[in-house]
Amino acid sequence: MSNHKSETDFIFYDDYWKYITERNLKESQERYKIESKQRHEMRRFSSAFQIIALCAFLCLGFSGMVVQSAAIYQTKYENHVLKSEIRDLQLEIEELNAHIDNAVSLHHVESVALNELKMQYPQQHQVVYIALNWDYTLEENSDETQMAVVEKVPAFAAKFN
Repeated sequence: MSNHKSETDFIFYDDYWKYITERNLKESQERYKIESKQRHEMRRFSSAFQIIALCAFLCLGFSGMVVQSAAIYQTKYENHVLKSEIRDLQLEIEELNAHIDNAVSLHHVESVALNELKMQYPQQHQVVYIALNWDYTLEENSDETQMAVVEKVPAFAAKFN
């Protein structure tokens, strides 16, 4: 048996019309409830999807910030290491310059000459003096050659005569 009644089941047409109107009203209310539930479910799904998308976006943003911070700190660390290397190299340069200054100093040269090379100061008779008549400015048209004049010390000259 069906739930639907036909026009013959009613005595009056108004009763039939009332029945049809109520049935249509109930069906439309049920359809409205179903559609309302579907819309509500879609809104919930859409809201959940938006929240998940927002969380994913925030997580990506925060991870990007963490990666950038790590890169910045890595660069700062490398900068610090390079600056300390520069300081160490500058100290080494200062030490080498001091060593060079020490090696070039007259006292050091004298010490090496006397102690390591067993050199001696010259005696008076071993000294030769040279008088120079050189003009250190050359003229462009000058073909003259410059010569040094050697003066012998009388004691030295007496030995060879």
